[in-house]
Amino acid sequence: MNTQLTEIEEMRIELKHIAYKAIVTDKFNDNKKIIVEIYQRTKKDAIRDLRGNGYAVNVMKVKKAPVFDYIMNNTNCESWDWKENN
Repeated sequence: MNTQLTEIEEMRIELKHIAYKAIVTDKFNDNKKIIVEIYQRTKKDAIRDLRGNGYAVNVMKVKKAPVFDYIMNNTNCESWDWKENN
C-alpha cells in the first residue's frame, strides 16, 4: 500500500485551509505587536495554534486574510472596525 499522498490529494488538503491574519503580542520578544498569517480550517483552530506558539491573541483581531487586509488598508483600525456586524 502506497502511503504517500499524490500531488492532487495534497492540493485538496490545502484547499480546506483558510488564510487568517492576526495582530498578536509576542510574549517572548519584548511584547511587540506583530501581524502573522496562519492557515487553518477554522478561526478557532487558528487562535489555538497562535496561543500554542506563545502569542497573546485578541480574538477580535483575527480575521480571514481579505477582511484583515481591508480593515488595515481602508479604515482607521478603531475598535468598531474589528467588530463583526451581521
